[in-house]
This record gives sequence, structure tokens and C-alpha cells, in this order.
Amino acid sequence: MKMSEGEITTTVFKDLKDILEDLNLTIPVFKTVFPKGQSGEYLVVGTIGNSLIGEQVATVNVNIYVPDKLLTINGVSQRVRDNARIDSLTESLLGVIDNYTGENSEGGWYRYYKTNHSVLSEEEINYSFSNIQLTFKNN
Repeated sequence: MKMSEGEITTTVFKDLKDILEDLNLTIPVFKTVFPKGQSGEYLVVGTIGNSLIGEQVATVNVNIYVPDKLLTINGVSQRVRDNARIDSLTESLLGVIDNYTGENSEGGWYRYYKTNHSVLSEEEINYSFSNIQLTFKNN
């Protein structure tokens, strides 16, 4: 059975919560919505495309948000990306979610794997994030 974008997002959301728990990481995970007023590290999961014709393939974004560090350079306070923490969280998560396989509600399987990765900054909220794009296949 084909899954809707919402069902795919919920499936990856639940997987990520379980994976983070297994990795002993207490990081909140949110579906689709960017949480206003959130502090600390967090993840946001959303599906951005879904093919319902033939083999079901969808693109899922997983964003790992990490607060920027505040440094004083030449007497001027400025925010800089916490590359070490972003890299550490990304590496830990990718070690599990790249080529992840699970069982769908129909007794079949789904799989997702990394197709792209980049690190970006959100100046307005003083966060940087690791954007992991996954290809989700449902069979």
C-alpha cells in the first residue's frame, strides 16, 4: 500500500525518536513544523516529495539544529557555527539512518538512505543546521 506524505513523515519521525533513544541522545524531534521559541538542539523531519505511481519514492528532509556559539573576536561578539557538535550529531545519526530498513503496516518493507547533505546557518534564530536528504522507498 502507498503511504501519504504525512504517513512517511510520521514513520521517519518515529524511527528517529527510537534511534536517538538507542544512541542515548535526548534531543527533541518535531514533524514538519519549525518550533518557535525552542532552545537547545533539536531535529525537524518533513517530506518534500512523494511519487504514488509505480515504486513509491519520496524525499525526506532531516534537519539537525544546533545553537551557534558566541565568540569574541577582536573585541567584537559574534555567533559562529558549532561545527564539532554538528559533525558529531550528523555522524552519529547517519551511522544508523543511512540504508535503514523497517517494516510497514502491510508486512512489506521500507528503506531510506542518504542522498544529500549540507550544513546551513539560520541567522535570524542564531542556529546552524545539518540538512540530511533521504530517499524513502516503500515496497
